[in-house]
Amino acid sequence: MLYADDTTVSFASAEISALFQVVTEDLKLISEWLKHNRLLLNLSKTNAIFFSNGAHSTKQTVLPQLIFDDILIPIVSSTKLLGVIIDNKLKFDLNSKDVTRRVAYKVRVLLKSAFLFDIEFKTILFKLFILSTFDYCSSLFVHFSSQVDQLRLERSYSNAVYSLLRVNLYDRNFSTQNSTMMSLERQLKTLINFDILPLKFRYFKRLIRFLFMNITKNPTSSLVKSLMSYKKTYGSLRRDPFKARLFKTNLGSFSFLNIAIKILNSFLYDDLDLSFYVFNNFYKNNQNLLKSFNICLKSSNTWL
Repeated sequence: MLYADDTTVSFASAEISALFQVVTEDLKLISEWLKHNRLLLNLSKTNAIFFSNGAHSTKQTVLPQLIFDDILIPIVSSTKLLGVIIDNKLKFDLNSKDVTRRVAYKVRVLLKSAFLFDIEFKTILFKLFILSTFDYCSSLFVHFSSQVDQLRLERSYSNAVYSLLRVNLYDRNFSTQNSTMMSLERQLKTLINFDILPLKFRYFKRLIRFLFMNITKNPTSSLVKSLMSYKKTYGSLRRDPFKARLFKTNLGSFSFLNIAIKILNSFLYDDLDLSFYVFNNFYKNNQNLLKSFNICLKSSNTWL
C-alpha cells in the first residue's frame, strides 16, 4: 500500500514477488503521469506498508525494495492515513493511543474556559469536540481484539465526561487507576439526561447504522459484495442467514467482515426491509439499542 497525502496504491497477492512486481510497475506509470502533468511527488512523505497473515511475518520475511525514480521508498510498520494510524497488523492500538492523547489535549483546552459556561453549553462542547474525536472512523476499530485498547478508550471517554460534565462513570470515587467502570446499563441511566450514550453503545449504534446504510443504499459496493458472498442461498430460512467463518487468528476473528456477519445473523438481517427513517427512529430508543447490543454479546464472545 503506497500513499502520498490522500492518494493510495494497493495490491494483494499470495506471492510476495508478484506483489512487489505489480506495485513497481504501477510506480513507473505514476512517474510517467506526474512528469506528463508537470507534477512532483513529495517522496519525504511517501512510504509503503506491508500487510501479511501469519504465514508471512514481517520479522521473518525479507521484502524486496521499492524504488521510485531511483529513490528508495521506505517500508514502515505504521503510518497515519486520513487521520487514522494504521499498523501492519491492523491492531489499531497505536490509533487508540492517539485518540486518547487528542481527547486529553482537547479536554485541557476546554477546561481553561469551562467555568464561564453552564452545564447545557458544556454538554454542547463535549458533543462538538470530544465525541467527534471518538467517532471519527470508529467503524474501523470498534471491534478491538485487545481488552487493553477497549479499556483505554473507555477510560479516556469517562475521564472526559467527568472533567467537563462532572459525571462519574466509575463504580467508586473518580480514579483512573483503581476504580472499575459502571455496568453499561448504569452508564446509560447516568448519561440519559445529557442525551449521551456510553462509548460502547455509541460505537455499536454507529456500526449498525453504517452496515444498514451500505447494504440498503450501496448494494454494488465492494464491501457489500464481499459480505453478501457469505449469504446462504437456501430459500427463505431466516435463522443465521449468513455463513459463519472460523479463523485461526484474531486478525480474522475480529475482522470487520466477521463482526458484520455476526450482527446480521443476530438481528440486523430482519431490519433490512425497514426504511432508514424507521430504522433510525427504532434505535433512538435506548432500550431497543440495549436489547440488540445484548443479543450480539450472547451470540459471540469475539465482539466488543
